[in-house]
Amino acid sequence: AAASISPPMAPPGPGGPEAAKVFARPRDGKGRLLGEGDWDDLGIWLRAFRSSDWREASDEADASGSIFGLGSSGSGLLRMTAAQRLALHDKRRFFGLLLAAPHGPPRCMPPTYMDADACAEAMAQEPARAIYFFKQAQASRGSGVRAFAELDRQVLEEAEAVPGIFQREVPRMRLWSDGAKFDVRALGFFGPDGRCWACRRLWLRVAGVPYDAENLAREAQCTNLSIREGFAGGEVAPLPGTALGDASLALVSERVVQAIGDIAAVVAPHLPADGRYQYFGFDFMLDQDLMPWVLEANSTPHLTRCNRGDCEGQVEDVLRSLLCEVVEPLLGVVPNGDCTSRLEMWPLVYDPSGAKLRGKPAGCFDTFSACASQRCVVQ
Repeated sequence: AAASISPPMAPPGPGGPEAAKVFARPRDGKGRLLGEGDWDDLGIWLRAFRSSDWREASDEADASGSIFGLGSSGSGLLRMTAAQRLALHDKRRFFGLLLAAPHGPPRCMPPTYMDADACAEAMAQEPARAIYFFKQAQASRGSGVRAFAELDRQVLEEAEAVPGIFQREVPRMRLWSDGAKFDVRALGFFGPDGRCWACRRLWLRVAGVPYDAENLAREAQCTNLSIREGFAGGEVAPLPGTALGDASLALVSERVVQAIGDIAAVVAPHLPADGRYQYFGFDFMLDQDLMPWVLEANSTPHLTRCNRGDCEGQVEDVLRSLLCEVVEPLLGVVPNGDCTSRLEMWPLVYDPSGAKLRGKPAGCFDTFSACASQRCVVQ
């Protein structure tokens, strides 16, 4: 999650503000440039860079090696290494940090247990049957998740074989209009010095079949699109956030942004101190009061899957806003007119220096829509 600046932030070079806007493609372990088929988010990033007047670095100018670099020769933002990203991507580390927070876990954290004994004790105190999950620490795309209502031998053997966490289903979980489970995908960007920005635009994902407390199969219990594709039939894409209703979505977006700030306050001290950057996908589930509960953080959020159907083109818009509102100012690039006319989509939600955080524009909710076709104009 944070961005690495070689020397402290340098101003744009003699070529002017645009000279600093250079990006470098990621490389594989042998130093070869990756193509769009090697990394499914690469195509979206390339379109966002090019439409924002960034240029691609030459092989000679690319000193970033195997990391996805943003910046210029004098200063730059370097992506976290895979090992560094584990502070959030690894569920045992992530939820372990939240559990051990000095002032207690954030309000958005669901009941989570680090071992089978603690989970068994919690289940024994349940007044009625409840569903729990064993989640493998580093699994993604819906794999490595097992739903259970009894801590049987099969669950225990898996937990002994693979590191993971135990988690209770969200209390008083809100369901979709067809009775299926759904979750909210949100993006957070950690930058230099542990600062964190959260995106106000959300994506909503719905399970492939209606929720049934007696059905512990993944298609009923998991909302990941990788699983849903096998059960919904046809092209599957995230649903427009407007399906919640504008007022509800505005409230949810505000709470999700706050939740990411609360999470950042706990995990930022455990991220690299050399100022590296990383964007994460945070998955939340809502309860009946529209309060968000964090399910996991993904260091490779597969944004391509959030950029289809009614949501096509929305991720590029989000990344262009990220470049304009966050990355370019970090590099000392003077925003152009198109950038300054944009509505703030990426508020700063955590700053360890204690600086005042930016609030949301008053009286404007269109920006909260996941796939809104209209843009709010600030007078």
